[in-house]
Parts: sequence; C-alpha cells; structure tokens
Amino acid sequence: MKLAFFDVETTGLSPSNGDRICEVGILCTDDFIIKKRYSTLINPSMPINPSASMINGITDEMVADAPKFSQVADKILKHFSDRIIVCHNVPFDFKFLRHELAMMSLPMPDNPVMDTLKIARKFFNFPSNKLQSIADLLNITPKEKHRALADVYTTKEVLKYFFEQFDRRGIDIMDHYYQ
Repeated sequence: MKLAFFDVETTGLSPSNGDRICEVGILCTDDFIIKKRYSTLINPSMPINPSASMINGITDEMVADAPKFSQVADKILKHFSDRIIVCHNVPFDFKFLRHELAMMSLPMPDNPVMDTLKIARKFFNFPSNKLQSIADLLNITPKEKHRALADVYTTKEVLKYFFEQFDRRGIDIMDHYYQ
C-alpha cells in the first residue's frame, strides 16, 4: 500500500482569517517502509502568530529565507502521486492546502484520503484523540512535537499500530476510510 503521510504547521488556525502554511512534512511509504521524505519551512509572507509559534516553535526568523509555497507546490503535489494521503485531522491540513493551492489557481489532489483522527474516534477509545496523546499511550516517542516532519513520522507509527489491531480483529480498514 502506497501512502503519503502529510502534515502542515501554520501561522494560526484559520486560512479564512489570512493564516498560512509555514512548514510542510511528507513521508512516502510502501507498506510502511519509508521511500521518500520531504520537509521544508515555508515563508508565509506574513508574521507568525505568537501563539502558533509557541506551539510549533517556528519563528519569523526561521522562515525569512524559506521558499514561498508557490515555489514548492509542484514538489509537494509530486509526493502525493499515486498514493493515499494520510493525515491526523484531515480537515485542518486540507483547508490550508486547499487555500494555498487556490491562491495559485491549482486544484486539490483527488487522491484517496485516510484520517487517523477519524479512525481513532471510530475504532478506539483513547482518553484523548490528539496525535501526541495517542502516541504517548502507544509509547511512540517523536524527536520533536508539533513540527511537520516529526508529526508525519508519528502518524505513520500510529496508523501502523491501527493496522496491526485491525488485522487482529479481522477488520478491513480500507472498507471504511477512503474519502
């Protein structure tokens, strides 16, 4: 199974309020074996909200010389080619991706999508369905928290755990979570 784990860090919570992507992480796997990884800071052409910076650790200085989204959009989209896109909380990541692509008059990719947050809510009973809370319960230790590449590695390990549990339970997740 060809997967592209995807995560963004942003200047705030809402592209409709002008917030933008300031980091992208993508991890491409074939049957959970890593084939490619891609990560870049992105110059959002605006200041990063201090509350966002406190969470993701990304500062205006860090993105000052980074490429703009338009300069890396083709690379990002190529990583999705022929893969199921996996995110933890697809609506959040996709609203930012959709916004950035729309500003360039580019369509959203039409790949199948899997959301580990939806899977966690439907099939498991975690005290919290936040990515890091699930990872902590499963003893998955990321190198960093709330950074795009670290989060895609964590999402990969969480989904791998989910698949192992589904195999044990005889559940075919593919029947449930393509969007």
